[in-house]
Amino acid sequence: GAAPKASTLEEELAKLRPSEAALRAKWIKDDQEGWRKLPPRAWPSRQPKAEEAPRLRSRLLEERCPPAATRDSPVACAEAHFDLATALVFNNLSPEEGLKIYRDLGEAGDLDGMVAAGVCLVEGLGVRRDDEEGLRWLRRASDLGSAQGHFELGTLTYMGAAGVEEDEAQAFELFQRAAAQQHASGMFMVADCLLE
Repeated sequence: GAAPKASTLEEELAKLRPSEAALRAKWIKDDQEGWRKLPPRAWPSRQPKAEEAPRLRSRLLEERCPPAATRDSPVACAEAHFDLATALVFNNLSPEEGLKIYRDLGEAGDLDGMVAAGVCLVEGLGVRRDDEEGLRWLRRASDLGSAQGHFELGTLTYMGAAGVEEDEAQAFELFQRAAAQQHASGMFMVADCLLE
């Protein structure tokens, strides 16, 4: 028998052209949807799902927790407020309400609340980005000894982000402070800086 005729590039492209518009639309949609499927931020380590928010609100009532801004609130209540805020922000349910809870916790002296408020503002997580206020919260948490605060501020300093001047030596010092508290990402960054 005769050998099959080799198709040309133009012939192969002609076969694809009828479905090109549909494929292009699918690629664009997949690309846009992909942004919603980004992996969660590494911190906070516990990020309640959207459907957990009502249960978290009920828990605050059942445990008769005082408002988030209350100093010396029981640890379980501060954690429940923090988890609710995290669910509201990271699931984009009500980022403004979540940020208010983080701010209230921070005002009450909660280090994680301070860091979370700073992260929300610096990254613009569902709220208007405000580097100045965000940095104030992160510096406050870091000044009070928060390992996560050291790490977040160190990252911004290392990258020269959020209006912070790039300063690798200062960033390294912040990463060392985080690492001294067994903060895994802080330890990684210390090692990374030493390898450069």
